[in-house]
Amino acid sequence: MLIIGVKKGGTRALLDMLSSHPVIKGCKGETQFFSRQFKRGLKWYIHQMPLTAEDELTMEKSPSYFTDELAPQRIHDITSGKIKLILIVRNPITRTISDFVHLSSNGMKFGSFKENIVFHDGTINVRTSEIYKSMYDIHYQRWLKWFDLKQIFVVNGDDLITNPVPILQKIETYLNISHFFKDSMFIMNKKKGFFCWKKNAKQKNPRCFGSHRGQEHPTLSDNTLHKLKSFLKPHARRFCHMANVNFNWCSL
Repeated sequence: MLIIGVKKGGTRALLDMLSSHPVIKGCKGETQFFSRQFKRGLKWYIHQMPLTAEDELTMEKSPSYFTDELAPQRIHDITSGKIKLILIVRNPITRTISDFVHLSSNGMKFGSFKENIVFHDGTINVRTSEIYKSMYDIHYQRWLKWFDLKQIFVVNGDDLITNPVPILQKIETYLNISHFFKDSMFIMNKKKGFFCWKKNAKQKNPRCFGSHRGQEHPTLSDNTLHKLKSFLKPHARRFCHMANVNFNWCSL
């Protein structure tokens, strides 16, 4: 199984949560095999996977897959199309801002959000990775050329933050595995506003989102926010229509 993206959509949290399930073994790192490490070969990729019993499922996540032009065909060819995929997306405006904050905190972006995203003439800079990765419809269309709609389970990352259990239970049904997740496993981290979770009652310290989660977002002017919303709105609508989902941000 693969979590194919999207970056800053909640892929790490989703993998950590799902890895708590007794039959799911999650790959610890992002191999990025089908996007950036394909030349290393399939043998290398297999060696990155955790040891898994016959009655267990292996899950890997690499957010770069979703926006990579070659990843869909590579995954299809190697698996003969017999694989289940999970795509977690969130409000594209929030994702764009979160991506910018992440890049800035790592010294990969300089200046304000507006300086990086909006041209002087007021148009959106579509060449920035933050914007490009939020144009979900363009990338999703590539995946539908190689996989059926039913092979890609789409998750609303915003809902995973506020109410994770129903989503996890739907994924269990999608993967045809036993239902393990329940409300009593999750505890709200009031300081960050995110849920933490315990695999069982004996676990002393619950697992939470990483320390880099919950970074403060910059305050955008109404004008900048309007331009961003106007640009991403048609992309969000097209994606939701193609994916047959009705998330709270589909109409922005």
